[in-house]
Amino acid sequence: MVIKSVGVTFSILQAFVGRRAALTLKEIAYQSKLPPSKAHRYLRSLIQEGMIVQDPRTRLYGLGATAIALGLEALENTDPVVRACDTVRALAERLDVAVSIDVMGPAGPICIWAEQPVTRLVSPVRLGATQPLTASAAGQVFMAFLPMHATRDLVARETAMVQTGSAIDANAIAMGVRTRGYAALPPAPGSMTATIAAPVLDARGEACAAITVYCRPTETGGIADVTVGSLLSAANEASALKLHMRAARYAAAR
Repeated sequence: MVIKSVGVTFSILQAFVGRRAALTLKEIAYQSKLPPSKAHRYLRSLIQEGMIVQDPRTRLYGLGATAIALGLEALENTDPVVRACDTVRALAERLDVAVSIDVMGPAGPICIWAEQPVTRLVSPVRLGATQPLTASAAGQVFMAFLPMHATRDLVARETAMVQTGSAIDANAIAMGVRTRGYAALPPAPGSMTATIAAPVLDARGEACAAITVYCRPTETGGIADVTVGSLLSAANEASALKLHMRAARYAAAR
């Protein structure tokens, strides 16, 4: 049995999920299916507890320090994600590349951790940035290592936005990534940075995070074997379920 006041509070907090901007009272009331007057009463209590903040100038509402602390605590208690954060610094230093960790958000992979290259100051990695699911290496990892129902709607939305003649074959993408154990994309037009991502797996074998390496491609347009092997080793080290033992086989085969 759900205590009614707790359910109402949760519905208000849920209104902020997937929204990358502060919300008006009207928007919160609409999303939580509450009369504005009732939503306002709950918001005042949530502000007192630090779960919500209100900009005194715009009167818009956003998540407060307590909500952020709870979210970070949840991430820290997700052991594979914590291990990934501990692993990527050494990876960035060893390869002299930018490395990011993404978790799956409502609109695609969200960068929650970033390490910069040792010698280059310019980096494509930005904390809090959301990438497309089908057109990013991290996104393709989640397509391959999450249940289909977890990504189906987002794949459909992104597919609908693609120009005619550029259809997305989500099944083929996922199959290829699962077979290789990683996703790799060439530099985008106007960029010199290729991306390669591998999953950090939880105990069920599902991707709870993706580690992405941003690197320059080789002269032949590929990605250096040492980069692939190092990434797979790092992802395997962080994962709860060790599906990346192929990393050692990959290195040995080279």
